[in-house]
Amino acid sequence: MADRSRPDGIRQPHDVAWADTTHNRHHDITNMENTMASLSQRLRAFLASPQGRRLVEQGQRQLARPENQRKLRQLLTKLQNRK
Repeated sequence: MADRSRPDGIRQPHDVAWADTTHNRHHDITNMENTMASLSQRLRAFLASPQGRRLVEQGQRQLARPENQRKLRQLLTKLQNRK
């Protein structure tokens, strides 16, 4: 976040009091929690809608296909071997 009082607009660590950064960090975490709650509520609402139910059914049909199961197992193995 740029400080408008500085000509270069760059904030330095000494420009901000510790209490201010603690408050901002708490505010950011609270906003993130609210956003995540909102996102999960919106996701639940979508999945309960006719379009969401159709999408879930389509995904279940695709997962029931042996070739897709094989591809998923290959992807999982590839991702596990990256570690």
